[in-house]
Amino acid sequence: MSKLLKFLFGSLLGKLILAFFVLGVAPAAIVGVISYQKAASSLTDESFAKLEAVRGIKTSQIEGYFNERLGDVSVLSSNATVVEAISAFEHAFMEEGGVDNGPLYAAAVAEYGDWLTQYNDEYGYYDLFLIAENGDVVWTAFKESDLGENLVTGSLSGSPLGAVFQKGLSAISVQDFAAYAPSGGVPAGFVSAPVYAGGDVEGVVALQLPLEAINTIMQ
Repeated sequence: MSKLLKFLFGSLLGKLILAFFVLGVAPAAIVGVISYQKAASSLTDESFAKLEAVRGIKTSQIEGYFNERLGDVSVLSSNATVVEAISAFEHAFMEEGGVDNGPLYAAAVAEYGDWLTQYNDEYGYYDLFLIAENGDVVWTAFKESDLGENLVTGSLSGSPLGAVFQKGLSAISVQDFAAYAPSGGVPAGFVSAPVYAGGDVEGVVALQLPLEAINTIMQ
């Protein structure tokens, strides 16, 4: 190594070789580094552009999904079967002191239960709720622990279902996904709408959104 250094720095030929290296190879290396950085920057910009495009598509899909769900609950709230059902279940609930406590509730289940359950299943919802104006959950398709609870005075008053019920008394509403205890604590989102009978609010119909649908869009 010492002989090489002595040659490079101690002889004219060595100095010329060193000069050619500095003037030729070094600039080439610098150009290479700059080119690499530009290429990396270009690839990064391209990647971000693709991510922004995907974000725009996903945002549009999510908005479309929620708009469709709001459309579903809006139509459902004005359906004659739903109007009759919520009245029948509420009457049975009040007269018999809860759900499945007597012939009135059984008769309402026999008349309206299959139709409501079929709607819930065909449209791919997790659950369908009929809620009296005072907050009593008088019927559900899935029959979890929320059935028979009161969303105003009970333990679910601060839940996502409690929130969407309050909003649903006056308008078609949506409640974002949050942990919901009756469904095992998994995140649940809801849409709701007021049900009118004779011009007055009879109660609220609510739909629990399946988390899988959102996951499918996001993935």
